[in-house]
Amino acid sequence: MYPLADLFGENTGLYFFSAVFQGNMALLALIGVFIVFKIQQLNSSISQINDLIIRFVKDTLSFGLQPGYYFPLKCEIINGVPDIYTALSNIKENDPLFGKRKKLEEDNGLKKIYEESKFLNAQKAICKARSKLPILWTIATICFSIVCLPMVNTIHSKIIFLEISLVLIGIILNTITLISNYSFIKSVVKNC
Repeated sequence: MYPLADLFGENTGLYFFSAVFQGNMALLALIGVFIVFKIQQLNSSISQINDLIIRFVKDTLSFGLQPGYYFPLKCEIINGVPDIYTALSNIKENDPLFGKRKKLEEDNGLKKIYEESKFLNAQKAICKARSKLPILWTIATICFSIVCLPMVNTIHSKIIFLEISLVLIGIILNTITLISNYSFIKSVVKNC
């Protein structure tokens, strides 16, 4: 009847959708490892830079102060970056630290570190955004195979053409999923 029908035995669809399900569950775990790795790496870098910013500002502000006098730097974290410039704006003109505030505000080293911290936060947001599509394709493929698995034997015995169509749809869906995951993993590895 159909040339491909001879290739499909009684359990072919069952084996196919079972393999697609298992393979994509493993792929979901693998992509999860890459996402967690990249986010942890970025969080570590952001934390180091934030500590560097705070230390840089505290050292600059405390330089030349009398022993026992310190400046309590209160800075909030906004989008993962210490909002140093807001903290510095709290130092008024009559404060003895006002001159140092001006020096810090004009310091290119601090601006460079601050911009690097912002860049890393942007990278983290991009990583999270890019990971959504591969995860969605993988979950869609898993759901497709879960839906098809219990129906395969019934479909095989009644409508072989539908079984062939479902397998072809499964192949196309799995190919899109693999390409999407490959591009994401490649971009994560390239940016390391």
